[in-house]
Amino acid sequence: MTRCRGFRTDEFFASELDAGEIAELQAFEEANPEYWLLTCGHPPAADSAARRFEQHPPVDMSYSEHLQFLVQMYRVEKSAHRLTSLLI
Repeated sequence: MTRCRGFRTDEFFASELDAGEIAELQAFEEANPEYWLLTCGHPPAADSAARRFEQHPPVDMSYSEHLQFLVQMYRVEKSAHRLTSLLI
């Protein structure tokens, strides 16, 4: 099976999350604790990104792949980018 690597638009791009991006995801979560406060009632843990990366559907749920994507917006110069959200 061919893995989906991501997609691009004029404003953002999405790429498949890999282990090398966990620190960037953790920094994003810590810089935006409102999501965690709203959904969990507490700020993100120091290892929340690593735990999210390792998280999989329940063993009794059938699935062939587990893809996670980072969605990033281009900055004005379109050469740099910043993490804006995570799609699971």
